[in-house]
Amino acid sequence: MEQMQLIKKCFEQLNINIAAKMIYQKYYIGLHDIYADYKRIDSRSNDILVKNFNKEFIEKYVSYLLSNPVNYIHKNADKTVTDIIDLNFSTWETLHNQELLRYCLIFGESYELNYINADKEFGSLALNPLNAFILEDGTADKNVLLGLHFYEDAIDSIGTASSIVKKYLDVYTDTEVITYNVTSLQIGEEKSRKKHNFSKVPMRVLRLNDYAIANLEDYKTEQDAYNTSISNYQNEINDNRNAILFSKGMSIKPDSDGSGNTDEFYKDVVNNGWVNCKNKDASMEFVTKEIGEFVSNHINNLKEDVYGAASMIDEVKTPTSNTSGDALRQRLHALECKVSLMKSAIEKVLKQRLKLFFDYYYKLTGTKFDYRLVNVKFTLNIPKEITTLSNAIPNLLQIYPRTHILSKFGDVDNPELIYKKWLEEQEMEVNPDTNNQFGFNNTNSNTGGGQ
Repeated sequence: MEQMQLIKKCFEQLNINIAAKMIYQKYYIGLHDIYADYKRIDSRSNDILVKNFNKEFIEKYVSYLLSNPVNYIHKNADKTVTDIIDLNFSTWETLHNQELLRYCLIFGESYELNYINADKEFGSLALNPLNAFILEDGTADKNVLLGLHFYEDAIDSIGTASSIVKKYLDVYTDTEVITYNVTSLQIGEEKSRKKHNFSKVPMRVLRLNDYAIANLEDYKTEQDAYNTSISNYQNEINDNRNAILFSKGMSIKPDSDGSGNTDEFYKDVVNNGWVNCKNKDASMEFVTKEIGEFVSNHINNLKEDVYGAASMIDEVKTPTSNTSGDALRQRLHALECKVSLMKSAIEKVLKQRLKLFFDYYYKLTGTKFDYRLVNVKFTLNIPKEITTLSNAIPNLLQIYPRTHILSKFGDVDNPELIYKKWLEEQEMEVNPDTNNQFGFNNTNSNTGGGQ
């Protein structure tokens, strides 16, 4: 197929995806269906309440898996490789990985675009189905044939209606990036064409499954039912303020007999909340609904269904006095099972990123590295008891290398570097530098200049 025709077909699919996936963006930011579908009753309270479980769960997944920096460990303990990765990735990778996974959970898939900035530094941009499209081949490797990035002119869009903002489409091939003007969702004239710095299309897909199912689909019906239920409950409470006043044996109709008592009587009811009935046979009461506990029970059941469908726990509802890491891990078992699937998917993307980076680094420096020799390790964001972990280190040293043990600590993002510093300190203790006013000899006597 001729290239331009293929690009147009891909752009048409991008616009179809935008229309289909926009609902997931709306739900993430809190614009749920209830705002359009809620059954309103005239002259009654019609407040709408929304509990955004979707955003809460997605943020927890991202935090649980990617709050701590990813560790890269070379299989042959080549520290040079991990140092180069750390130097080139450490300034942006953690936040970028979080955004990439967040988009994937919101829309069912997300895309990574790699680029080289003006300082010749390797970088990555997280995209989603609302602004990007990737065409893959039909092989098992799902090689990327074409990548599209749809965006607005950042400067031109300031203070301008979105309908007249300049829009552009970047098309990435194996060798170049082509930029087109876009008008009324139609590809216009070619704006520029230039070579990029990579040997293949610098884009890839993060997808948790082949069906690209968004996280919301696991519990959307329960989410909608919960919003409706809490809104109804709120409105029943509001309507109690305007409940119908029922009277027996007396009249509170507008003054028609000229007695002048009705207005005074009405003010007593409204302002004071009570009235003294002179007629001994008269009675008054507000007509209200007897809701009972079934509504609150229904809401709680819906909430449990939502949490269950998301493999999530409600930390507020189920507090525990035992806050040790092991006890909390047991409570988070279902969450870990779901996050483990995310970990496998994002690890594949990280390996693909490394391969592209090493290819670029070889062109830049002439030094070649093999991405297959680098392991990716995630440190889950769960509480750890430093004392317990430290006490276990003597036993762990008999079966694990020090760098692996160091990676167990959440605040260690470069185990090799920390191990190197530890070795330097050991050397300093044996052969102290008195100029640094620090050091101990092998008998633990202070030999430095400090006191």
